[in-house]
Amino acid sequence: MKRLSRVRRVPAGGAALGRRGGICVILAVFFLLSVIAVAGDLQAWLEEGNNRFGAGDTGGAITCYTKAIELDPECDNAYYNRGVVYLSIDRYEEAVADFTASLDLYSDFPTAHLLREKALVGLGRYEQAYDDFTCALDLDPEYVRAFVDRGRVRRLMGDVSGALEDVNAALGIDPGSETALKFRAELYREMGRFDDALADANAALEVSPRAGTYYIRGLIYLDLGEAEKAIADFTYACEMGVIDACDDLEVIRW
Repeated sequence: MKRLSRVRRVPAGGAALGRRGGICVILAVFFLLSVIAVAGDLQAWLEEGNNRFGAGDTGGAITCYTKAIELDPECDNAYYNRGVVYLSIDRYEEAVADFTASLDLYSDFPTAHLLREKALVGLGRYEQAYDDFTCALDLDPEYVRAFVDRGRVRRLMGDVSGALEDVNAALGIDPGSETALKFRAELYREMGRFDDALADANAALEVSPRAGTYYIRGLIYLDLGEAEKAIADFTYACEMGVIDACDDLEVIRW
């Protein structure tokens, strides 16, 4: 007669361990799914904030980024993005606070330094802004925009020669920078170097024919006594929405 194989009994302790193990697996899966859900929600709030800001809904964008921060208080992107929105609507104190929070979480971000500096300038805190621009340049010594913007701060502080030094550094890195050429044209005009100012304004317009640069060139033409050329530049700039050009045009025609 064939003998039946014996069925092994699972010890009671083993059964209990199996149940605990199953519970642990379930909890681990639940935790993982929760993390994934939070990460998904975080990304969704960030993307929705970007969409709202792109559509001009600054209030909605701020709400979305705030929701992202509530989900993850260490999300540097959420602070940075909200700071950008605050800066765009001249809420400088909030912008400084958010850029600072972003930099506390991730310090190697030159653009966050640059934008915090702009907010500090808006608050009239020029020395702090100057220090922040310097931090940005320490992180990226070839950051053209940082040189130009630090030059603007130095100009506001009354250091025109220092401003010229910074803008020359910017043009040493990128000789075709329209922003730097336009700013140097303004500085040269302020210094009475009208021919140099005109040369830079023309160079900037060759790179990008912006209305603001036409206005600057119009001012230089006035300084040089070339009223007709000034009127032509003011007219174009006025038509493109530069209010100061419209005002100056009225004064000249009067």
